[in-house]
Amino acid sequence: MHQNGAEQEAFDPPTEFYFMSSIMRKMLQEHVKSTVFMGAGLGGSVLRLQLRCAAVNVQPVFMVGRSCVQSGSQPFNRAMLFNVGFLEAMKDLDWDCLIFHDVDHIPENDRNYYGCGRMPRHFAAKLDKYMYILPYHEFFGGVSGLTVDQFRKINGFPNAFWGWGGEDDDLWNRVHFADLNVTRPEGEIGRYKSIPHHHRGEVQFLGRYKLLRYSRERQQLDGLNNLHYSPHTSISSLYTNISVDLHPELAPIQDY
Repeated sequence: MHQNGAEQEAFDPPTEFYFMSSIMRKMLQEHVKSTVFMGAGLGGSVLRLQLRCAAVNVQPVFMVGRSCVQSGSQPFNRAMLFNVGFLEAMKDLDWDCLIFHDVDHIPENDRNYYGCGRMPRHFAAKLDKYMYILPYHEFFGGVSGLTVDQFRKINGFPNAFWGWGGEDDDLWNRVHFADLNVTRPEGEIGRYKSIPHHHRGEVQFLGRYKLLRYSRERQQLDGLNNLHYSPHTSISSLYTNISVDLHPELAPIQDY
């Protein structure tokens, strides 16, 4: 057990592999199944969730682009949008592995293998903005990976975190309440640069501390199982755009 609370696991490549074209620069291996990559960041005045899906058992590599946009007037909800992205991606193919990736995080080491293992993975263990030191042992932000089975077991992300902050800590709690552990890369492999950017108009979620105190009680009430939404889809030759008007009524939950 690593001192930061996450295991350091020897990470032999399993049957899934994802590569991030200009950054990772690795050759795709043979006998690869499938991984879906989800990256979150702000584009203009709305959140854009980019899904780059690689189905790579055959040559050439087949890349599919999806953009999932939060519309409406509610504060940004990264976690709910990741849940929407997961549900939409699973309509296309039977994916094995999920990579949740903030788009402003750039890996410095191409040995940081983007795949899933026996336990959930926290890839971004050392960020430059934190002086390459883990800020606290429950930190699960930036870049994380889970198998589809693991993600379903923890009931996905919480939907109740409106604005910035808290949803990654809740995800850490969900993983451990499901009797799973988080693994991290060894040594310097998990180093990332965080691209500086302004957070104009972004709202910090002040109610996160109360929600985190009730993580265990909420886990089976709030997540994939209570999310209802109506996507508006437009298809172009290069990508599919999914617009979702997110609001609290889409994920109803009784008080606990």
